[in-house]
Amino acid sequence: MKACLSRAVVLALLSVLGATVAHAISAELKCQDGVAKSARNYFKSHFGAVSKCENKRAKGSVAPTVECRPKICVGGDRDGLGCGDDLDCPGGGACQSNAGLDADTGSSLGDAAAKLQEKIGGKCSDPLPTGVILGRPCGTTGALAVADLVDCIVNE
Repeated sequence: MKACLSRAVVLALLSVLGATVAHAISAELKCQDGVAKSARNYFKSHFGAVSKCENKRAKGSVAPTVECRPKICVGGDRDGLGCGDDLDCPGGGACQSNAGLDADTGSSLGDAAAKLQEKIGGKCSDPLPTGVILGRPCGTTGALAVADLVDCIVNE
């Protein structure tokens, strides 16, 4: 009888510990999965908005002077061309926000960024769990808040 009771207590403790570990792991996995899915959707929306604008320019339905890229290289060998970061602006150029961005494209990109914030915020808490593994460049800093991660995804 004592052995049976001891065994029941041990099993109960193990199940509680197992549930706690599973809950902690699932929160990290839930966050990491949410970040991956939300980032993929953001990039798809970003590419779609820029492509739509570029297609309009190519068809002539908007002026060729309309800017479709949210960032441009100022100075250097790629002056006036789109860029992703300063490495794309050789010869002294710098990547800057494009003040002449098409209004429709800017609105679409803003909506996509807001949705990214909402989706990641719904899956992750501040700061992000330490077990959430992010790729470069967003995962190279210390503890990240959701807003910092969204800013990194949108701007890097």
